[in-house]
Amino acid sequence: MRLFVAVWPDDETRRRLTGLELELGRTRGLRFVGPDRWHVTLRFLGEVAEDTVLALREALVACAAAVPEPLECPGPAGTR
Repeated sequence: MRLFVAVWPDDETRRRLTGLELELGRTRGLRFVGPDRWHVTLRFLGEVAEDTVLALREALVACAAAVPEPLECPGPAGTR
């Protein structure tokens, strides 16, 4: 199966990105998915054998658990 590692924006970030979507949506050829599917791909893993998915999931959960608090990407200074 094809897998990737991604992070999803919080509600406030999705709200702010909606304005960008509306602006960019006027550009010919762009089609957006719904905000509930917006994500940032950290790493595309490609084809992964099903018998390794559980071990991969456990490793990713352990990595995420090592982060002491939610990560924040506030953007350029003064945009909040």
